[in-house]
Amino acid sequence: MSFNTEFLAPDILTVPERGSPALTAKHSTVSVCSLTAVLCDVREQEIEIEQCRTRELSCERRLTYWRHYERKPHRTVRLAFESTLSVLELHSVSKRFHRGEETITALDSAQLTVRAGELIALLGPSGSGKSTLLHVAGGLETPDEGRVILAGEDITRLNAGQLARSRRRHIGFVFQFFQLLPALTAVENVELPLLLDGERRPRRAAARLLERTGLGGREDRFPGELSGGEMQRVAIARALVANPQLILADEPTGNLDSATGAVIMDMLTEQVRDTGAALVLATHDPSAARRADRALLLRDGALSASAALDA
Repeated sequence: MSFNTEFLAPDILTVPERGSPALTAKHSTVSVCSLTAVLCDVREQEIEIEQCRTRELSCERRLTYWRHYERKPHRTVRLAFESTLSVLELHSVSKRFHRGEETITALDSAQLTVRAGELIALLGPSGSGKSTLLHVAGGLETPDEGRVILAGEDITRLNAGQLARSRRRHIGFVFQFFQLLPALTAVENVELPLLLDGERRPRRAAARLLERTGLGGREDRFPGELSGGEMQRVAIARALVANPQLILADEPTGNLDSATGAVIMDMLTEQVRDTGAALVLATHDPSAARRADRALLLRDGALSASAALDA
């Protein structure tokens, strides 16, 4: 069952472009407790909760409730609404690599759902497939089997051009080794995603974000003139400049000292909490993992819940 979402305030839910899949009820459901209780806290709404017992509401019902409030949107309500939407879904995703006659299974029927505003720590030993999972989730690698749903769209069915456009508009990548272009200055590296997406005046947004990361006054420096921590801040600014729905971070603190790593994690978690973006973080850092809402362990290609956050 699909329905039109054009009645929603534009800053709450992006209207699907012509030809793109409409939001469907099967993509997301939400309990009365997680949405209507917040609505009741903002404005009175007579919805029976029955001692906070969880009940499933269809996506259509949730949008109906939201329409009732759209004239005076409230940030708390907006984030509560967004938190019920799946930004990323992996359905039975498998990925194998061949080394001579040996077959290496990096992902084995992986299942994962990431909701808006959620921070997920991806744990596992080196070589367990964490980077592969992030690359498949972000459309940098194609799975051998399974489907990858990004913002309601199956990206495994897209051609190269469509896939690149989807990545630019929905995903911010943070790489362990920065991946900055050495011939571009800090601000030019940050504004690059906006330029590629046709933004006419991206410099102001890029400079503002660098200022926020503490690099004001160093925007004209080349990567080779920056420290490791400064280069990672530039890389994070580049990942966030287009306000992505999903941030994929591969060991963003792996090459940094503990103090700089903490600053980098503060920046990422602040983006998640303030904008409702989702963050999937591959890490070996226990302090970074403890910031997560959920921790998942990847071992031998299989994903499972981790007890790391309970420690």
